[in-house]
Amino acid sequence: AQDVTDQSHCSSAEPRLLKVSSTCTTIFVDGSELRGLANVFIHIQHKKIRAGASFNVWFPRLPITVWAADKTLNVSYID
Repeated sequence: AQDVTDQSHCSSAEPRLLKVSSTCTTIFVDGSELRGLANVFIHIQHKKIRAGASFNVWFPRLPITVWAADKTLNVSYID
């Protein structure tokens, strides 16, 4: 088996919305996003092979209003 990440490279078309590690091992958001967007494209390259993938980055409209019918919050722990 050979580790292909040493020969792979990835980049995000929208790095402010969706981050990706340069070796394609991680695609993530870090909380600094100011908006969301559908179809954020990730460019992927391994040697001469090029591909891509698209992701939706969801971001709520602020401020968020939450209504709860039960005014007492209950927490259950499962061991």
